Amino acid sequence: MATIDDKKDPIGLVEGGVLDEMDEEVRRHAELEAKINRDLDEKILSNPNAFPKAVFFIIPNEMGERFCFYGINPLLKDYLKEFVGYKSNKAEAMVHVYKSVTYFFPLVGAAISDSFLDKYKTIVSLSTVYLLGVSLLAIFSKPGVIGTPPTVPEWGPLLGLFLIAFGTGGIKPCVSSHGGDQFLSVQKLELNKFYNYFYMSINVGAVAAGFITPAIKNRSCYGLEGGKDCYAWAFGVCAMAFALAMSVFIVGKLFYRVVPPAGQFIPWQLLKTAISYSKNALTNGFNHEQAKAAAAESQGETNVLELFDLLRVIMVISPAPFFWMAFDQNNTSWQSLTDQMNRSVWPSSETINAVMNPLLIVILAPIWANFIYPAIERRVQFGLLRRMVVGMLLCGLAFIVCGVIQTRVSNNCVDREFTNAGTVSTECIDDGISTPIFILPYFIMTTGEILFSISGLNFTYMEVGKRTKSSCAALWLLGTALGNVFATALFESPIGDTDHHGRAKFFYINAGICFAAAVLQMVLNRYYVYKADR
Repeated sequence: MATIDDKKDPIGLVEGGVLDEMDEEVRRHAELEAKINRDLDEKILSNPNAFPKAVFFIIPNEMGERFCFYGINPLLKDYLKEFVGYKSNKAEAMVHVYKSVTYFFPLVGAAISDSFLDKYKTIVSLSTVYLLGVSLLAIFSKPGVIGTPPTVPEWGPLLGLFLIAFGTGGIKPCVSSHGGDQFLSVQKLELNKFYNYFYMSINVGAVAAGFITPAIKNRSCYGLEGGKDCYAWAFGVCAMAFALAMSVFIVGKLFYRVVPPAGQFIPWQLLKTAISYSKNALTNGFNHEQAKAAAAESQGETNVLELFDLLRVIMVISPAPFFWMAFDQNNTSWQSLTDQMNRSVWPSSETINAVMNPLLIVILAPIWANFIYPAIERRVQFGLLRRMVVGMLLCGLAFIVCGVIQTRVSNNCVDREFTNAGTVSTECIDDGISTPIFILPYFIMTTGEILFSISGLNFTYMEVGKRTKSSCAALWLLGTALGNVFATALFESPIGDTDHHGRAKFFYINAGICFAAAVLQMVLNRYYVYKADR
């Protein structure tokens, strides 16, 4: 049986070094972590090949939270058009603004959890804000509470969406890194398995939401012309699912390993270290080693090591926003394309765009992890960064397929008038094509996501220091925020502000950007050395 002793480092107190290299403050922090978690660590080490019990509370919580988030997403574009009265391109742009804000707030959550609160307290606190936002969105979506469609005042829904963005964004890096904290350094295989199951739980929640919330929304609850006005109940179900998930997470508190906060603002510490290094580099003729040594003397060896680990990772993942710019268009440009297809054929436009990606993730992720990756790696090295390049290329290919489909639809569609939730709209419909054809681009895109996103999530956890794991997870998610800013800019530009006849060109431009980003990723990979190989 494995035991804890001073000759081993079962909880990864020093990653890539020895205890003597730690400064006194970080040593005390590491010893505190070991003391707090000693009993749990002994239980884990008694059977290191098993998952810690904490995992069985973290994964269901993630599944329920993602049910809530992805239950809202496929409804949002049409909700803003039908209830708030936005034009199509403004609604699409606002969806990407909401997503960009959502993926900006991980920086705030990570800074709070790493510096002042531990991850558990941060998750519970910001989950409360999140639940309030979903509840307000549901209440304001009942016709007559603050207005009647299509003139519902935008302040109400946008307030709810802002609170959701703040809450879900703030907890996002904490939940994944809190899950990673439950594993000891001797459990690297189990940690990799956990991240695969964690990612699958996200998509199981998304699949369930994709079937349930559009079906609820499409009912007639309030007697508006055309029906399909039940947004309040659809959002309300999301709120109830998240309340249940939050309760499960709180119940598991006794089983969680806790990495105590540093008691200081880690980003500020890293910024001071970067300033110290820069000043020393300027005064000694840009001698890297001398500048590092001088910065370590004034700021601490650990701060210097973690700063440069973080900078290396930031550099190599810098093309990531272009992947997310394209990927996150499933609820905007892709849904606008499927809106033009035969509406009498199941599944609906909302459902296929909500369900197909997470359903394929659940099917394909274990196949890649257990069969395809091992088969490839018996022949060639196919590490995390190489996988990300292939994922980016597949993302571009998916948009090429969308462009081909859009051209076919635009050449054969006929204008028709529809009334939903009391709002009249005109769509050009091609009855000769239906949503199941979208399985093809989703298969390509989902394979790209497995290669790019799961690999990137693992990479950003493994390649940085222990105190900056949440911050690095937040920076990975910031790539999604920037991607949605880029997408917003595209939709607000003349390229995006066009009818369906110009959308094929829009798809091809997105594909070209993805291919260029893949080339950039390939170049950056050549200069990166994995932490284990340094």
